Amino acid sequence: MTLSSVIRDLKSSLSYSWTSFSITALGAWILGLATLAVYRLYLSPLSKFPGPNLAALSKWYEAYYELVRIGKFSREIDRMHDVYGKSLNSVACSSTSIGPYFNSLYIY
Repeated sequence: MTLSSVIRDLKSSLSYSWTSFSITALGAWILGLATLAVYRLYLSPLSKFPGPNLAALSKWYEAYYELVRIGKFSREIDRMHDVYGKSLNSVACSSTSIGPYFNSLYIY
């Protein structure tokens, strides 16, 4: 057994194809997104506030109302306050409250 054959055997046993690497990377990305979704929906301190689950998952909810519906997110927040009450989880990582003592936006 020569040194070149040992090196060739070692390379072939350690080589990964791009397909397996891509599948592994995609799986890790999906697992990360699922973990983030579980955290935001069930484990976050803001998860106790009512509101739409889609809004709690991502800031894309706000982006949709600002970009596609052309600046109607403030109206959507008013509608959500009518449906869910004075305090609500409006978008990911933020909560809004209305009332005499709650005129602020709380973000962590």
